[in-house]
Amino acid sequence: MSTYPYQMQNKSTSNFESVLKQNRTLRLIRPFKGMLFTQELTFLSMEKGRAHFAISRGRLLTYPDERIFLHSLSGEEVFSARVLKLDNYCGELVLGDIKSMGRSWAARSHERVQPHQPTRVMLRCKDCAMSTFLENFSLAGVGLLAYKLIERGLEPRIGHEVKVDFELSAVGERLSLESW
Repeated sequence: MSTYPYQMQNKSTSNFESVLKQNRTLRLIRPFKGMLFTQELTFLSMEKGRAHFAISRGRLLTYPDERIFLHSLSGEEVFSARVLKLDNYCGELVLGDIKSMGRSWAARSHERVQPHQPTRVMLRCKDCAMSTFLENFSLAGVGLLAYKLIERGLEPRIGHEVKVDFELSAVGERLSLESW
């Protein structure tokens, strides 16, 4: 069980500009507590490494200096960018520090939700057990935040049975999940 954080690659904005030549409309993605907020943007211009966009509808759910993700509607390469300027009244957005993520967009099969409060879980694999925290959960499973598994005696491998026990305050009873 591991988390693969996104890693940015040092590719120039020329990759970004080539995607823009094929697709004038991009999708902005902003993750928040396990949920993905998306909105379509229309590309206007590129000046000195800054991309200018028109906001397609309503208010944009982001703020200056925040990092967001962009990808074309065809799901080509994903980019990370920093919000430099946002004007919801005029419907304008300026992005900079645009970096390639080095991968294509893949839609999630289920939305993930993060608990409001830290939720302790018991993780069991073979004859070892350790206490850790629930990072997020979905209809398909759970994400755990577990540090130094091997140092703590837990080495889950493909094919090993894994069991996770936890309690959600809203449900009020103990839940138990097993791998299959």
